[in-house]
Parts: sequence; C-alpha cells; structure tokens
Amino acid sequence: MKYVWIHDNSDLGTVQHTGNISCLSVSVHHTDDYVEENKEFLLDLLCEINVFPLYAAIEEYDEYEENEDFLKRHQYEYDIKPWADKRVYWTLGKTHSYHPPCFHVKVKTMADLIKLMTQTYYLAAQNQFFGLSFHKPIEFVIETKRRFWKKGEWSVPFIDNDSKTTMLIIDHDGQGFTIYSNEEKFSSIEAIQSQLPHGYKVGQEIEPIE
Repeated sequence: MKYVWIHDNSDLGTVQHTGNISCLSVSVHHTDDYVEENKEFLLDLLCEINVFPLYAAIEEYDEYEENEDFLKRHQYEYDIKPWADKRVYWTLGKTHSYHPPCFHVKVKTMADLIKLMTQTYYLAAQNQFFGLSFHKPIEFVIETKRRFWKKGEWSVPFIDNDSKTTMLIIDHDGQGFTIYSNEEKFSSIEAIQSQLPHGYKVGQEIEPIE
C-alpha cells in the first residue's frame, strides 16, 4: 500500500483566477526517486479518473527540436506559443536570452498521456512549467511581480471560474502536484480520497464523510 499526502493549500499565488477555486497539494514519498513515483501516481490517478481529452501545457527550453520531433512522430495535435517572459543563461562566456516556448498539446488517450509524460516529465523535474487541464487548454496571462529576487513580467496560468475547470500543475522539482478546481469531485481531501486508484490510500487522518 502506498500512502498519498493531500493538503489544503490556500496559496493561489502561482495562478490568476476568478471566483472560488479549491487548491489541494498532492504527493507520494516512498522511495528516494520521488520524481518517478509521483509521475507514476499521477498517471495512475488520471487513468482512474479517465477524462479525455486532456490539455497539456509544457514550458520548453530554447532548443526543443527533439521533443517537437517526438510530437510529430506520434501525431499529437499541438502548437507552440512563446511566452512574453525572457530567460537568460550563460554559456562559453556569452549571454543568451530567449522567450520560453510553451507546447500546448491535446492528449486524446491514456496511451498518449503515458508516452507524452515519459518523454517530457524531466522538464517538470527541472522546474519548467508542466500543467494538465481537464476541459480546455490552459491560458496564460502576464503578471508583474517580484520573482527570483527581481521584478519583471511573468506568464502565469489563468483559471476562469465561469465554466467547469480543473487544472493540475506539477510542483517544485516534481515532488507531487497541485490541483486547482471548481468541481465538487476535486474540492476536498475526501473527494480525492474517493477517486484514488487501487493500491493507494490517504496517509493522514481525515474526518469521516457524513
């Protein structure tokens, strides 16, 4: 049996939203390879929930040809939308800057999801944005705020509460994920507990459902 840790998270600072949105942090930690086990748990959970198509948004580096070739070979529907943000890195004594490309990918089946996450989940573990949306593609807006010790413009996901919406965003270093939703079935620890796949149970004590 693997234990899942689920916590209410009132910090909605990583997204912009309208209306009331629930926010739950979810993770498993049984081995030293927490990235792989959290990826496997997420796949098991999404297989159990079985809602398709899903819409993935994946932040890439400036050299992304290998992953784009993968999407083309496996015939995913996708487009690439550069963010307004600017990233800077240094190599061979030179400074380079680029606007991060973001892959928006339509995932039609569980098999397609497994292939996509096997290919690209390393980006989430390297703290590139990696999100999945249940009902519509993920939108981004520009927000001016202080980040990494400097003030600037950053692309942040936007959640519109006017329609049914659920978004999963992979957490720092791939150590779990956060669920943002206005749907009842993702609104509480008890609701998530009722949808856990076989072999998982909630690790902390929770109040029984009345």
